[in-house]
Amino acid sequence: MLARCTMKVALITGCSSGLGKALARALHTGSWNAHSAAGFRVFATSRNTGDLQDLMLEGIDALQLDVTDADSVKSAVDHIEKEAGGIDLLVCNAGILRIGPIVEQDLSEVKAVIDTNVYGTLLCARAVAPVMIRQRSGVIAAVGSITASLTAPYCGIYSASKAATRSMIEAMRLEMSPYNVKATFIEAGMFRSNLIHKSTFDISQYTAEKSCWSRGASGIEAVVRYIQESSTSTAEQVAAAVARQLCQKHGPPAHFLVADKTWINKFMGFIYMFVSPDAVHRLFTSKYGLSKKW
Repeated sequence: MLARCTMKVALITGCSSGLGKALARALHTGSWNAHSAAGFRVFATSRNTGDLQDLMLEGIDALQLDVTDADSVKSAVDHIEKEAGGIDLLVCNAGILRIGPIVEQDLSEVKAVIDTNVYGTLLCARAVAPVMIRQRSGVIAAVGSITASLTAPYCGIYSASKAATRSMIEAMRLEMSPYNVKATFIEAGMFRSNLIHKSTFDISQYTAEKSCWSRGASGIEAVVRYIQESSTSTAEQVAAAVARQLCQKHGPPAHFLVADKTWINKFMGFIYMFVSPDAVHRLFTSKYGLSKKW
């Protein structure tokens, strides 16, 4: 192992586009911090390193990493520890989205979501944890979603994966506190990203007569349109907000919310958790064509 890198070291998964790529740049340059230009030595990862060429030209280290493959994760972590001497920040950003009525979704799609969003986060955290325990410091962050606690129709599997991730992160925060290792769950609201464009989505499987949701397919399309069109925040704006939270002097909070329309998300979450879940359900069923009997 080389001597400890004088810069803090960050490992980020899912950097081929969107938030992962923007966060790699923000942490590398320190652009999020108005009081200091000090950045991280960033190791940006993706299943395909060809998607990281632009980051490499900017001086960011690039590695191949498949979060669903334990050997791939271990190889990347071992390489970083050898090159930089440690890891101060892990951001589990890699994730996928699949949309559809939960009882009709293809089980291979369900498995892909759980494998990437839940199992992938766990594999990365388990690989990095021993490094941070030896250091007696570090931050493990998982990019989650407001849907972990506020589930919309046709997003059930994605929401379930993020709720499971939140529970894992909360347990890690408690269990690793004796070693001065923090864990945090990033409740991402809506922002412009490629997540929906990279998702497998074929409306025809639900418009076919054999589908019990053929009469409600327009509601599924409405969910897709909302995800695609409702956000004004860019990945760069969200990355700056995330970086500021992750790099607080005493560590990040247990969870924090980012992206535009934050107050709406908070208000809806408050109503759901403390006032009337049924009120939120009525809003969703009306908005997405589920309020009438078929």
